[in-house]
Amino acid sequence: MRTGLFKNVAILLSGNVFALIIPFIAAPIITRLYTPEDFGSFELFAKLLAFAVVLASLRYELAMVLPKKEEHSANLATIALRFSLMFSCAILILTLLFKSDVAQLMDNAGLETLLVYLGPLVAVTTLFSIINQSLIRAENFKKISSIKIVSTTSNQLVKVAGGYAGMGSLGLLWGQLLGLVFPIFMGWKSLKKKLNGFRFKSSKSEREQMKVWQEFPKANLPHGLTDEGEKLILLALISAYFGAWSLGLFAFTLRYLRIPLQLFGASIGQALYPKISKAHNAGEAYFSLILRVTGLLFLISTVGFGTLFLFGEEIFAFVLGQDWAEAGNYASYMAPWLGLNFIASPVSTIPTILKRQKTFFRISLAISLFSLIGIWQLAELSWGFYEVLGFLVLVQSIGMLVKLLWILFIAKQNSGK
Repeated sequence: MRTGLFKNVAILLSGNVFALIIPFIAAPIITRLYTPEDFGSFELFAKLLAFAVVLASLRYELAMVLPKKEEHSANLATIALRFSLMFSCAILILTLLFKSDVAQLMDNAGLETLLVYLGPLVAVTTLFSIINQSLIRAENFKKISSIKIVSTTSNQLVKVAGGYAGMGSLGLLWGQLLGLVFPIFMGWKSLKKKLNGFRFKSSKSEREQMKVWQEFPKANLPHGLTDEGEKLILLALISAYFGAWSLGLFAFTLRYLRIPLQLFGASIGQALYPKISKAHNAGEAYFSLILRVTGLLFLISTVGFGTLFLFGEEIFAFVLGQDWAEAGNYASYMAPWLGLNFIASPVSTIPTILKRQKTFFRISLAISLFSLIGIWQLAELSWGFYEVLGFLVLVQSIGMLVKLLWILFIAKQNSGK
């Protein structure tokens, strides 16, 4: 099992290294084509999109890897797509009617233009997720790797083109959209058979699978909404209390620092998920494998995020220009939080495998509420942005450590002999 895991991780990383480099190559160009305010508007939209995507499919696509029968996995793909298409149509109508009200509520005028694209992007993003889960189930990691390269490359090229065209935050949005559309064409073949005979009326088998995997909308969905809702409310609070400039710098920093987490951490997580799932179903031992993976991630995180903690301002000023040195200070503050997130991310699917999503959700909800209420109160007391950021990092770091230790505990309890 261990040999297969590291082989799959190596395949994913071979493409992900390239996909990781591209955004950092493009970053010095992009920061000179877009303003922090552009990034602020786009990131508010991106967080609205992420929140809506979680709700769109009721998280049924995340269960596609788990069924023993391929037919049942196909049922889940159909269910997820059906829900997402209906939800996307509803979102499109609502945003056309209330886009100005939403922009005013978020205290960001630049958001209004972007909201028209929310419905279509929800459908495209959900379809991309369904294809990705189908490839994970098939353990087709070469295809996943190549898709990520195409996705990242097209995303960054369109953003650069949009910046030169003076499109503002719309250029960033179109990068996001086309960075999903092109990979969907690449991965469509893996999903086509599963969706054969797709219809909006559910079959008896699909209704049965909805009951079997009802834990996903009941527990995983609230958990996902909590995670994405926290990010959305956090950006809205920063926008309201500290302005579009601080929002843009913070959002840009967070997005780029999460690239290693999304690519390297996600690669390991995608390879680990089916291995642990199969081992758990077969009653085999897997805890020692989880410990080795966690230890490796700790070493990588210490070097990478430790360097960022010590030299964030200098790195950002050198790479992005002196105007973005302030974002480097933000990065130094955020390094401990994101370093722990990098370690915990690949094993965060274990509560799903062990059907402990409800407990995981309660832990995450408590951390989120404490963070957001604390930030709101500190902002009301006129604390500066750095003080508020320090509070956020402290709470999130402690919370991430608690979640990681709990996941390791339940994995040890349930691992076979």
